[in-house]
Amino acid sequence: MNISVSADALSADLAREKQDHQKIVDDILAKVEEISGALEEEAAPSEELGKLTDKAVDLLFSTGMPQAYIPKELGGKGLFPGEAQSFLSRVAYYDGSLAWVNTIFACAGLMVSYLPEDVSEELFSGGKRISFSAVSNGQGTAVKTDDGWVVSGRVGTAMPARSSTQRTSSCPR
Repeated sequence: MNISVSADALSADLAREKQDHQKIVDDILAKVEEISGALEEEAAPSEELGKLTDKAVDLLFSTGMPQAYIPKELGGKGLFPGEAQSFLSRVAYYDGSLAWVNTIFACAGLMVSYLPEDVSEELFSGGKRISFSAVSNGQGTAVKTDDGWVVSGRVGTAMPARSSTQRTSSCPR
């Protein structure tokens, strides 16, 4: 079978996708502006706690930002990394810690590419709120067992882990 796509058709598809993505970005920016006062109000309490308040995390998820890079097939926005800069910088204006944590949360789109497809589908099914945090400075090992893996070790710091639903870490075998 020979599949042929004209340059015009491909160009039209790319233009349509770019428009769709820009609408998503614009919608998220509008939501950020709508809750800007609440974002600013949560900055100091989050700082005092040393982690995001539950309300700050709820506000973040209400914008759709943590789902920015998650593939559309899994219920995400399907954006590309460069497309998020406008709303990440806007959130940083109101609360830098919240923007930083969201950047880590947004790694879910990358993380799912390392998971088997059925695991990704199960993880994101049912509209669950999913956020990943990654720890690259951990000292641990992973040992394969008949039932899966046993991971042990220590992590010095991983602030987003306090607010995330999933955690990843690099562990040599």
